[in-house]
Amino acid sequence: AYLEEIRKGAGRDVTHVCLVAPLDVVHERLQRRGRDHGAWELRRDEECCAVHAGEAFATHVRANRDIDAIVNEILNIVR
Repeated sequence: AYLEEIRKGAGRDVTHVCLVAPLDVVHERLQRRGRDHGAWELRRDEECCAVHAGEAFATHVRANRDIDAIVNEILNIVR
């Protein structure tokens, strides 16, 4: 519901992409940020990854690859 409110509130068509990665990659990246293991992100990681895998968060872009591949995919989507 919240995501749809944001989309509608933009007042124009919005291309929404969701960067997704396997949970182990999410854990690794969060730990590299230097956060402690009690951080909000780590407490909600599984739930958020599951929600982001849903259709409401389409179009999915795999984020567990090099940045150039991610950028090129997003550019191809929005063009």
